[in-house]
Amino acid sequence: MVALLQGRAGQGEAWRRSLVSLGIWAMSFGACYWFTLRSLTGDESLGESWREAFPSHPLDLIWLLDALGKFFYKPMGFEAVFDGIAIAFFILGCISYCKRQPRSLALLLSPLGATLLASFLYKYPFRSRLVLFLAPFLLIVLVEGAGYFWQLCRPRGGWKSALSSAVALAIMAAMVYQPVARALRIFVLPEVNQKQEIRAVLAHIIEQQQPQDWVYVFQRGKYQFLYYADRPGYRPRHFIVGVDDLDHIDGKDLSEEEKRRYRADLDQLRGRDRVWILFSHTAMGGERRFIEAYLDEMGQKIGEYHQVGAFAYLYDFSAAATVAQP
Repeated sequence: MVALLQGRAGQGEAWRRSLVSLGIWAMSFGACYWFTLRSLTGDESLGESWREAFPSHPLDLIWLLDALGKFFYKPMGFEAVFDGIAIAFFILGCISYCKRQPRSLALLLSPLGATLLASFLYKYPFRSRLVLFLAPFLLIVLVEGAGYFWQLCRPRGGWKSALSSAVALAIMAAMVYQPVARALRIFVLPEVNQKQEIRAVLAHIIEQQQPQDWVYVFQRGKYQFLYYADRPGYRPRHFIVGVDDLDHIDGKDLSEEEKRRYRADLDQLRGRDRVWILFSHTAMGGERRFIEAYLDEMGQKIGEYHQVGAFAYLYDFSAAATVAQP
């Protein structure tokens, strides 16, 4: 690749190898785009679910700083004070590279810059797992910063130097503790990495469903449901996606207006004899308790199925009187 960029004479073999590598990368990207990415560009529900991962305007520096800070938490895995340590080492790594190899720093940070530019152009969300591919580049800079930090604190004789070295080692050990401990925990107990296993719950519903069955999807799991509902073997015959909450208007707490909306939405299930109520991503305990209590008032629970972070109740609402719609 170096020979390709520099164009030195007598490097024909290096040129050919570089072209082969570039060709393989191009074919890989083309296949990924054609079979995976091409169908996602027009997915409005997917874009809506990631709307907070875009800046509000082209000069939104607050969003930029917040997005970069959150990147070290997720997907890189640093939490609380360890997040700050990792950011500090990353900054030190940038300083070290600027002094020694500025071109290498530009190369390592170019994918980050390109992804941020795509976000400011509203073409690609900068958040969580969608930017996982950037982690190796920033980790290299972070490790460079850790080495630079050690050089600044390395022993030069005397007890003060030894103390500063011990402190430096403790700080570096603290930085890597969380990611290493989490990786080992997932390796030993892979089930701890399960979040919302809605696919298994959907598969159970499809296996047990009868022709007249309906599925009501609690709104916090609608994007997961809609993703799998288009896949063969997971689409129920009849389903209703629940009404959205009003958290963007009245905050995270369950408001009276939200209760009214949930009641009106659930009332459309009255009179049906078999309805699956599908829950996923239900971190809001107040909403879940309210909805479950209202469902118990409307009808009788005749079955349930649970997986990690997702579950379904089967209700009989045939005895529930229908409510006149305004």
